[in-house]
Amino acid sequence: MPADLFAASPIDPLLRNTNAKWLGLRERVLDLISKAEANPHINLDKERDALLCEIARFQSQTLPPFSQLCSARKASFSSPRNWPALPTDAFKYARISVFKPGHDVITFATSGTSTGAPGLHPRVELEPYHRGSLLGARISLLPDGPFDLLLLAPHPSTHPNSSLAFMLALIEEEAKKRDQTACSTIAMIENRVCSRSIAQAIAKAHARNRPIIICGTAFAFAWADELLDSDFELPPRSMVMITGGFKGHRISIDEIELRHRISTRFTIPIHHVRGEYGMTELSSPLWEFGEEAGVYWVPPWLRVTATHPQTMEELPEGEAGILRFDDPSNLDSCVSIQSADLGMVYRHPSGSMRLRFLGRMPHAEARGCSLLLEEALLSSR
Repeated sequence: MPADLFAASPIDPLLRNTNAKWLGLRERVLDLISKAEANPHINLDKERDALLCEIARFQSQTLPPFSQLCSARKASFSSPRNWPALPTDAFKYARISVFKPGHDVITFATSGTSTGAPGLHPRVELEPYHRGSLLGARISLLPDGPFDLLLLAPHPSTHPNSSLAFMLALIEEEAKKRDQTACSTIAMIENRVCSRSIAQAIAKAHARNRPIIICGTAFAFAWADELLDSDFELPPRSMVMITGGFKGHRISIDEIELRHRISTRFTIPIHHVRGEYGMTELSSPLWEFGEEAGVYWVPPWLRVTATHPQTMEELPEGEAGILRFDDPSNLDSCVSIQSADLGMVYRHPSGSMRLRFLGRMPHAEARGCSLLLEEALLSSR
């Protein structure tokens, strides 16, 4: 993976010279992120929704599957409630980008499904993704000052199109910026957990008297728990990030039980095990703040709502439904994404929003997603 992808992302000169509308919207996206960087609990709802409306209108003219869907649903762009969201499965069957091939700097890919078809998310630049990902990580996971890193997840060197691997590489770069001597250990080798690497990385962090941040998938932590023959005590201020589930793996453990196992195995408080929620089709991940397992801070520039599983209509705050994400950082793909995940959203006393994640919606109940997908892809058949 090219090193310059981790720097301030260059924009194709052709885009800079010919797409003034996109550039203007991009600057407004970055302005929202800047305000959240200054105050993570700021209420940006009014400004965010106005920007979402402009982005959706722009994409309805430049993104064929979204245009088809908006036309089929007779959408208007006065409020995010008034246009449909593109189902994540659309990324498997059509190019979801307002630009033609040739401008992409990277294409993130999902791990695929039983059909073997991955979802593809092409990107023409990465600055909103960089800043949004790192803001949540800094608040939720990273200590002040230097830290070491242990990865129980794919690395860009072996999985260059994994959005998770790319985000972890951003954290790795953050560690190096704070201290060039920061140690980063990859304990996933050829998709297998290396228990010896785990032990060596923790011992090294103790010898250097600095916290270690362990980042991995739920499956990798469950596998490590089976492999390790002793418990470890992590250095003070160490943290663990857990993400993903067990789809397609032989190991499956209740998430609460897994968190307790991690807490015991690495001798850290349970609230130092923090969840990260993200998907290839989004640009803005959500992070736990340690308040409660399964409750995620919603970045102020991101709009998350629960929707009815059949009608896809927005539900009131506090009601459970299928999660929809309106992400202005998806400026060059699709601003509105309909997931197949179940959750409810509410406002925290701090002023920012919280998402309580409730798992996957049974496929048979998500009929509305299937209808949206059909309507979005009619023009591609």
